Amino acid sequence: MNVIIAGIPKKLSSGVRTHTLSLLSGLKEYNINTSYLSSYPQKFDKLITSVPYRLLNLFNKDLAFRWKFITMNQYILKKELRKMVNENTIINIQSVDWFNSVKPFLNKNDIKVVLTIHGAYGDQLKAKGYSSKTVEKVIQLEREAFLSIKQLVAVSPQTAQY
Repeated sequence: MNVIIAGIPKKLSSGVRTHTLSLLSGLKEYNINTSYLSSYPQKFDKLITSVPYRLLNLFNKDLAFRWKFITMNQYILKKELRKMVNENTIINIQSVDWFNSVKPFLNKNDIKVVLTIHGAYGDQLKAKGYSSKTVEKVIQLEREAFLSIKQLVAVSPQTAQY
């Protein structure tokens, strides 16, 4: 079995990072072949995703979010995830914003997709001041992901209720 954990954040203080590193450590203890994909691209790919995001974010937060969302899904799907997946693989995504990257794998028998839900992503974006249009698109993405992915893991009882 091969487990890929996709979406480990960079910030050390992140609860998502703490959870995913704990999961990674636990799987390794059981000698399960485990690898991970960071939420942050490196080298040339960083120029394509992060630099325009930062520039756009100075002027239009929602446009910056869309840029990062689209380029990250292209980056992950086309460059990294396809290289890593083989038969008998479990892909654990740490956020619904990775959902479009794993859609092609949802109907494959030898590949399982797990979504770990850390919180209400749409509500988090609303609290950060994103437009209602962006928040609604993310909420729709959450619904689609929750209905499409058969294996969901909630990190708290409150998140499970959500």
